[in-house]
Amino acid sequence: MKLAVEGVDEALQKKPKLARPLLLGVTVLTGDNELGANRSLEVRELAHKAVDAGFKGLVCSPIDAEMIRNDRFTKKMIVVTPGIRPAYAIRPDEQRANAATPRQAIEAGAHLIVVGRPIIEAQEYGLTELQAFNIISEEVTETLAA
Repeated sequence: MKLAVEGVDEALQKKPKLARPLLLGVTVLTGDNELGANRSLEVRELAHKAVDAGFKGLVCSPIDAEMIRNDRFTKKMIVVTPGIRPAYAIRPDEQRANAATPRQAIEAGAHLIVVGRPIIEAQEYGLTELQAFNIISEEVTETLAA
C-alpha cells in the first residue's frame, strides 16, 4: 500500500498540475464469508494498514462500515460500501450476508454506496432502470433527512 502512495507522490512531483487521486484501500470483499469470527480482526488490520500507508478511504462491506467509522485510527477515512440492495432486490436465497439496503449502509457510516445489479437488472423486478434509480435515490434522501 505504501508503494501505491509513493507512486502517486512521484507522479505528482513530475506533473504537479495533476489532481491528487483519492486512494481507496479494499478491506475484505463483500461476498467473502469464509473468515467467520476472524472477519472483524482482518478488516481492522487491513484498515489500519491503509491509514498507515496514507490512504484516504476504504472500500468495505456495509457490516464493517460501522466498525471502521468508530475505530479511532480509521474514523476519518472515507467509507465506500458495495453490495447495496434496496428492499425490492433482496432475494430470499441471497448468499451475500454482507449486503445491505442503502438505509442500512448509510446508518452504518457509509459516505458513498455502490449500487450495480439492482439497477442493471431492474427488469427482473418489473422496473425500468430509471424507476430503480429513483427508488434508491428516494431511500438515500429520506435516510439523510432523518
